[in-house]
Amino acid sequence: SSRILQGDPQFTHGTPCASVALASSNGTGIVGAAPNAKFMPVSGTSFSLRATEQMFDYCVKNGADIISCSWGTTDPNFSLSPLKEQAIARAAREGRNGKGCIILFAAGNDDRDFLNFYAAHPDVIAVGASTSKDQHASYSNRGRELSVCAPSNGDWPIIAARAWWDQGTTQRGIGDFRFWADGRSRGDRYKHFGGTSSSCPLVAGICALLLSVNPDLTAREVKEILQSTADKIGQPWEYVNGHSEKYGYGRVNADRAVAEAMRRRETRTPPRVDEVTTTIQSGQGLFRFSVSKQAPHGWGVQIGVFAEYGNVLEQAEKLERQFGAPVVVSILESGGKTVYKVILGAYSNREEARSLLQRLNQAGIEGFLRSLSDA
Repeated sequence: SSRILQGDPQFTHGTPCASVALASSNGTGIVGAAPNAKFMPVSGTSFSLRATEQMFDYCVKNGADIISCSWGTTDPNFSLSPLKEQAIARAAREGRNGKGCIILFAAGNDDRDFLNFYAAHPDVIAVGASTSKDQHASYSNRGRELSVCAPSNGDWPIIAARAWWDQGTTQRGIGDFRFWADGRSRGDRYKHFGGTSSSCPLVAGICALLLSVNPDLTAREVKEILQSTADKIGQPWEYVNGHSEKYGYGRVNADRAVAEAMRRRETRTPPRVDEVTTTIQSGQGLFRFSVSKQAPHGWGVQIGVFAEYGNVLEQAEKLERQFGAPVVVSILESGGKTVYKVILGAYSNREEARSLLQRLNQAGIEGFLRSLSDA
């Protein structure tokens, strides 16, 4: 956005960060973690109070789902101002129509026992770096606020370098453009990149995969899923109550995280259908129904859970009349009380149940797919 104080366009950091997260599978270069995700580039200066607020507010207003930040500082003279704290918190709680933007920050590459100050924010997913051998990357900062780690390069943190800097020598460069030159030209594409600046967008790409299978996840739920499905690498004694200051809750596992996101989609309790609040008068609450035992297999759409049996009858009659599908009621005990779970449909496959869910949604009724085997 032209309204945001712009960073210097000559620097070479943002492009490889974005590539790790979502580079397209187009036969050229690398493929990102979420190659079908959409990209919203936002360039600004990371230490400007006003620019930081503008950047996060811009993301919220323009519909960003995930905000990946491979920038920040561990300078002991720096502290996160209230304005910046509030901007991050606002995005994490108000973005995505109240579900919260998923915000990730790189932990930092200083080999220190504290994180990038932005990464330490409680609403942030702080990402450290591990190696291809599932070891701690020596440069990756450590701390109790670390959420997870993800594979990056070992040795020293390469920020970014283009191949045209490689003259075929074996010299290490200087400043921001340090790299080991191997003498192989790759044209004008990037060939050197790593650090927590790379591990952070890798996790951001995995977050995009989670939302692709379950867009209803909140930012807090995404963080919980990443942490609970991560693999405990390193030594067992490095973890206290499941957390390590070197690895966070472990190295991210995209396969397990996506599976958990899908599981939560299938078992999520939908918004409760409005129950009957008026008293059913004598002669007005007469129902005729036939009851048979339902085999515990197949698929339906869970509509809600009710505490009053009269409300179950009222909803069952309306649903069956409107959609022509059988109503299945599961009787459960919850908090010492009997409750009734109402499921519409008893289909042999998920696709038929999904088709019914679409009809329900079109009619303004919310629900979610439910396997009758765990109803």
